Amino acid sequence: MQQEEVKQKEGKDSWWRFVPLILYSVGQVALRESGVPPPLAIILAGSIVFIPSYWIPPRVKYGFWKYVLDTEYILIGGMAAIYYIPAILIHRIPSWAAYGLPVFVFAILFYFLMKPSRGKLRTISFTKWLLVSLSIAVFVVLLRTFLFSTR
Repeated sequence: MQQEEVKQKEGKDSWWRFVPLILYSVGQVALRESGVPPPLAIILAGSIVFIPSYWIPPRVKYGFWKYVLDTEYILIGGMAAIYYIPAILIHRIPSWAAYGLPVFVFAILFYFLMKPSRGKLRTISFTKWLLVSLSIAVFVVLLRTFLFSTR
C-alpha cells in the first residue's frame, strides 16, 4: 500500500523534473541570441538553472557542495573538452586526436569524481568505464569529423 502511494506521489511530482531542462534551453538560447558565445551560454545557463534545481524533489542523496562540484565539472569540463581544448590541440596533433583525447580524459576523470557519491557507479568496473569512455570519444570524433566539418 505504501509503495503505491509513493508511486502516485512520484507520478504527480515527476513533471517538475522537466522544468529545469526547459528553463535551461530557453536561457541558453536567449544568451546566445544576446551575443554570448555558445559554449559560455551553455555554461552560464546551466549554472544558473541546474544549481538551484538541487532543491527540486526528488533530491540527490549527497550534499549541496558535492552537487555544485559535479554540475560545474560537467558544464565547464564538458565545454572545455568539446570546444576549447580541441581548438588549441588541432594545430599540434591530428584532428581526430584533438577531438577525441579531451573527451576521453573528461570521461575518465568523471568516473573518479562521481565514484564516491553514486550508488550504481560503484558497481561499474573501471575497465567497463574505460570502454564506454573510449566509445564516447570515438562517437565525438565521428560527429566532429563528418557532421560538423567546416570544409
